Amino acid sequence: MKLFFAAVLSGAALATSISSQAFAQVESREGIYLQNQILELKHQLQALQSQGGGSALGAASQEKGGGGASPDLVPELLDRISVLEDQVRVLRGQVEELSHTVDRQGQELGKRIDDLKFQVEGGASGGAAAPAGAATKEGGVSPTSPPPTPLGVVGSGPGKTEKPAPKTPEQLLAESQAALDRHDYATAEKSARAALTRSRGEAATKAQYLMAEALAGQKNYQQAALAFDDAYNRARTGPFAPPSLLGLADSLLNINAKPAACATLNKLRAEFPNLKGELRQRMAALRERAGCH
Repeated sequence: MKLFFAAVLSGAALATSISSQAFAQVESREGIYLQNQILELKHQLQALQSQGGGSALGAASQEKGGGGASPDLVPELLDRISVLEDQVRVLRGQVEELSHTVDRQGQELGKRIDDLKFQVEGGASGGAAAPAGAATKEGGVSPTSPPPTPLGVVGSGPGKTEKPAPKTPEQLLAESQAALDRHDYATAEKSARAALTRSRGEAATKAQYLMAEALAGQKNYQQAALAFDDAYNRARTGPFAPPSLLGLADSLLNINAKPAACATLNKLRAEFPNLKGELRQRMAALRERAGCH
């Protein structure tokens, strides 16, 4: 499921970043400028031809016999037109190459999204793999974890200062929650990330969920969706699983991924059919907003 939403989220910016910038700058600026120069030179050449009886050679011969354009001007104009036309062809080739690149990447991304969407809508079987760095027991410490850093004084005597004791995961989680309550989302994200690196079990799941809420509060919905999905996968039957799925659906709606949002809400309804209170109301409101059937 995480791969599906990562593919959905990364698709939003892929097709526009190349086509809207590179194509517009090449085709609209340089290409149009060169085309205008070519037209201007062609008009000058036509004027010379009209003076010499309809041909460039006539214009040159007329100059030998009297007033008019210089006999060297026509070859010079022809050379300039040829150079400009070559530059336009090169630019068009670059634009076509960029267009082919965008089309190919769009097709590849669409195939990945379709494959992963099929997996999500079909329902995943079996339990989720344990997240990297997870403890062997709830709240325990991995056997490979390094020993805790001793707290206290770095040194004593003149010139020595005391090193403040690092904050505990509980303190960081409390700080993150308090920052969320006062809508200080940047601080909430920072504290939640710090807690996530020092927590195990349910504390780590809570830290992941708070970080997702902070990202959503900053309207960083792409990263918020991934963070909510991680929070759900850390404990699919725990207390943070339903609100994580709701947060995931809401984030997907905010990036206009309605089919994926409906698939998430259907998963929530299937896995937690007895939702009550605020969670049930949020689910109903999101289904109506997404137009889920």
